[in-house]
Amino acid sequence: MCSPKGAGFLYARPEAQPMLEPLIVSWGWESETPGDSPLIDHHEWQGTRGIAAFLSAPAAIEFMRAHGWDRVRAECH
Repeated sequence: MCSPKGAGFLYARPEAQPMLEPLIVSWGWESETPGDSPLIDHHEWQGTRGIAAFLSAPAAIEFMRAHGWDRVRAECH
């Protein structure tokens, strides 16, 4: 979305979730209190990181909207 590294998010169909492994193994890998989703347990905590990238996401979305990103994406495809 034209925003800095770290501002992205991951969506995976439920049937594809077991195939995804984190690049960084952290807190949730062998959790003492696992949640409802192993995907969230394995990917939620990635250590200390700044929130600046997340704060830039609204500006990136607005940039895409202002510059006809659907058309740009179609032309690049």
